Parts: sequence; structure tokens; C-alpha cells
Amino acid sequence: MEALNPAAGGGTALCLSGGGYRAVAFHAGVLWRLNELGLMQGLGRISAVSGGAVLAGCLAMAWPAFKFEQNVAGNFVASNFREALILPVRRLLSVDIGTPATLVGLLPGRTGYGELARYLQAYAYGGRLMGAPAGPAGPEMVLCATDLRHGTPWTFDRRQMGNLDMGYFDTATVTWAAAVAASAGFVPLFSPARLDLLAHRRISDGAAGQRYRTALLADGGVYDDLALDPVSDGFGTVLISDASEELPVRARPAANWVCQLSRVREIAMSQVRLRRLAQARAWFARSAPAGAVFGLTAKWPDGADKPPGLDLEAAGRLARLPTAFVRMDARTQRVLINWGYAICAATLPGDSMRLPYPNEEREEQEVHLRKM
Repeated sequence: MEALNPAAGGGTALCLSGGGYRAVAFHAGVLWRLNELGLMQGLGRISAVSGGAVLAGCLAMAWPAFKFEQNVAGNFVASNFREALILPVRRLLSVDIGTPATLVGLLPGRTGYGELARYLQAYAYGGRLMGAPAGPAGPEMVLCATDLRHGTPWTFDRRQMGNLDMGYFDTATVTWAAAVAASAGFVPLFSPARLDLLAHRRISDGAAGQRYRTALLADGGVYDDLALDPVSDGFGTVLISDASEELPVRARPAANWVCQLSRVREIAMSQVRLRRLAQARAWFARSAPAGAVFGLTAKWPDGADKPPGLDLEAAGRLARLPTAFVRMDARTQRVLINWGYAICAATLPGDSMRLPYPNEEREEQEVHLRKM
């Protein structure tokens, strides 16, 4: 695993795909394993989209509270990873924010995007601003959305937001909730996100040559569901956590207009993901950069040690979970986190591989979680 040393040339970047709450839980498991291996503390950049952006925001909130300690293997790991990140994430997963945001967003004067941002602020990020990290900032966080005007990516980070077409703007007064909601703006429920550009200091003009008053954004997965663009150069290693669902087979696709449009959208989104995966694998084939993909739908590698209690049939069931922000029961949360951890552990083996939530976890722990 020499190529995956975070100190190697160019450093290490992590990409977090979209996938709603399914992605939030799966990525949390992947990060759990990366922390055990001492790789999380050395990440240089995290590029995230949609559901992955939700988790990236939670990680940004947790980072100042992490207590990094050197373990027996000499790696620096967050000893309070579960308390600082996993428990807040599981509390968020236990709340349905998608349904009320959709319904309230239909009312006059409201929008799905605005309501999603409001719920994310209430249950995940508070009023924290992107440009004002409290304590150690950790890796650079880049959240990806789609510019509906130009059909190009739009990114948010702690310094700026924008793209080459529209120009770049200061993010000192942009809340994490607003940025994450723009990245996770499912079409058409939570899009478009309308950002008032006049409220933010312009850093540079765009190539389009026109100064727009607003940005019109949608889910970043429309352009790049794996959030690869922000890590396409400058990194020696790229790790990809892919919680996307596979294209479902429709034996008898409906012929009416609405269902046809829905099916075409499914196919188009699947092709975006497959092209991005092919791009990543081409990188890895020529070792520029090196890297690995942790896939939700991956089969357990032949010959790999299996952690006690791991359900090898989980992938098929998990891939059918809807891409949504609706309440996820505690058992499904545990299975998804376990699967993300296990797939990462099988790809990056280490000295120990013990599931975060073994089968013998007591029921009262789940009851306690629901009361938090």
C-alpha cells in the first residue's frame, strides 16, 4: 500500500459521491476505516457532492473537536471519532428533512432549496459560515454543484465559490447549510438554488463576460456524481467513496410521458457515473494518480478476510435504497456504516478489521440513540 501513503508526492484527496442519506451513512463507514488507518488526518482535500456534501459538512463541524492521538502503529487517529462525528451523523439520519422541505417548498414565497437549507441548519450545521472555521480547519473541503446557466460545475470552499464562466465570489458570509443544500439540490425538488451574488464580494470576473446578479444551481451530481473535477490534478493519491445506486432494470418501462422522462433521467445519471468511474480507473491504470474506489455495490473481494458478523448480501439490498433525505431506521444506518467500513477495509487492509457495529450490539443502544 505504498502508493496510498498520504505523505507521498502530491498528498491524498478523497471524493465523496452523491446518494442522499444512503451516501451519508456509507461514507461515514469509509471515513471510520480511514481514521483507523491514520489516513483521515493526512487528507489534503475532500471533494464532495450531494449526499457526500452533507457528510463533508458534518466532518467540517466535527474536525475542531477531534482528539488526534498516536496509536501503537504510529498513526495519528481521532480517538473520539464516534462521539465527534458518528453520533451527530446518526442523529441527522434519524430525521426526515426531505419530505417537509419538499412540501413546505411548494408554498408561496418558499422554495425547496431554501427549506432544505433551513433544515440542514437546524439539524446539522447551525449558522456556521464556510469562511470562519472554529479551530483547526482540517482538509480543504470542496462542495460541488451544477451551474444551470452554463452546464458546468460550480464549487464552494472556505475561500470562494463560483466557476470560470461566472467568476468567483467570497464565501465569508455563506453558511455551510446554504452551500450543502445547493450541492444536494435534487432536481426538481430542491432546485434551483438561487444565490444572490451581489451580496458577496467578487474576486474575479468570469469568461462569459457578463455579470449576473444571481447564480442558478442544481445538484452537483447532474454534472459529476463522483466529484472528481476538483481532484483532477495536484494529488498523488485519490480515494473515491462511491455510494451511487446502480441503474435498476425495468422489464416493462412505462410508455407515458412522465415515466419515460423519469427513466431517461435515470439512464442519463447512470451514464454520468459510469463515465466518471472510467475516468478514475484510467488514472489508476497509469498510476497518475494512484488510488482506489470503495463502491457501495462492490462485491466482496475473493480471498479477502471477512469481519465477523458482516452480511455479504448487504450490497444488493443497500443499492436499492432510495436516494432521498427521509428518516433512516437505526438498523439500516448500522448496516450501511458497517458496509462502508468493510469495503474500505478490504481495499486497504490493516492490522485490525472489526466492524463498528457488530451483530451482538444490544437493542438498548439503539433505543438510546433514538432518544438523543
